[in-house]
Amino acid sequence: MACRSCLETRRRLLRQLPRKTGERLARTLLPADMPLHEATPEPAPGPAPAVVRPPAVTIPAQRLIDEARALVGTRYLHQGRNAAGVDCLGFITLAASRAGLDLWTPVGGDRRNYSPSATPDFLAVVQQHATRVDAPVPGAMILFKWPGPSFPQHAAIYTERATIIHALMRRRQVVEHGYRDRWLSITHSVWKIPGVEY
Repeated sequence: MACRSCLETRRRLLRQLPRKTGERLARTLLPADMPLHEATPEPAPGPAPAVVRPPAVTIPAQRLIDEARALVGTRYLHQGRNAAGVDCLGFITLAASRAGLDLWTPVGGDRRNYSPSATPDFLAVVQQHATRVDAPVPGAMILFKWPGPSFPQHAAIYTERATIIHALMRRRQVVEHGYRDRWLSITHSVWKIPGVEY
């Protein structure tokens, strides 16, 4: 039997998965006396929860793709947010901004000081604001999970040409290439971006 702190870590990680998947895995990975989700008491009155607001405007998916494509060749810069350099998150928000869509205001401002390593925070923001779909559609955001980490840590925009555009650290720039082979195998999920007309 694993130590108590190991079990707590395991339970915390299982809680990050979709509820049904986490509960199914918990039956084999946690002892019977350790429920995945404990009953929570009624919350004490406090400030109202943050309201998720949709973007004020909408843009066609093709406009987002065109602006993303115009950024091909832009240098990779961790936490970069402008034409001088972008990372995968900065690339998507810059392309959206150039297309006329503000993605930062609805999520409560720019996310900074994050690690290039996988963390649950990135996925949590996406889950709160975007709509998950089963298959890529032009203009959708695809999240990728490298082998090893538990959470996705990379994002790209899917295009009408069945390609993806993204800021790739390994290539040190924004690139466009086919969505196949390795990229299909490390796909975590596909999301419709709020404010984009599909």
